[in-house]
Amino acid sequence: QLVRFERQHLCRVEPVTVQRLCEDGRNYIYVDIAFVGLRDMRDFACSVEQQEMWQQMRQVLRKSQIPEQLAPTHRRIVLGEFQMTLRKELRPEESGGTDTKGWLVDFYKVYGFRLVNYSPVTLQYRVIEFLKPV
Repeated sequence: QLVRFERQHLCRVEPVTVQRLCEDGRNYIYVDIAFVGLRDMRDFACSVEQQEMWQQMRQVLRKSQIPEQLAPTHRRIVLGEFQMTLRKELRPEESGGTDTKGWLVDFYKVYGFRLVNYSPVTLQYRVIEFLKPV
């Protein structure tokens, strides 16, 4: 629920593997892509979305049972690491063109999720890492 990244929030995107597989007589290409996203909780376009995200964050922190004195109170940044597998059917008439249509999300998994608290007053930061994806 907290992983809401848009193109400008992805600070690293890397292809992991590219495979060509034949399934039921059809050729497919699978591309695994790893993403690292970084988002400041204050950069949402409207105040309604920002309030919704603050509420989601409070719920996540409450469920994580982090003692209140350790919970972030200043500037909060969300850092997420996830992988997505894209799939596209290869047709005989396609000869390696750059057609971007027809790609489907075949699978995705969130590998890591961190909440970073930064205090501009004390210049200190605290990282809360969630072992299970939120």
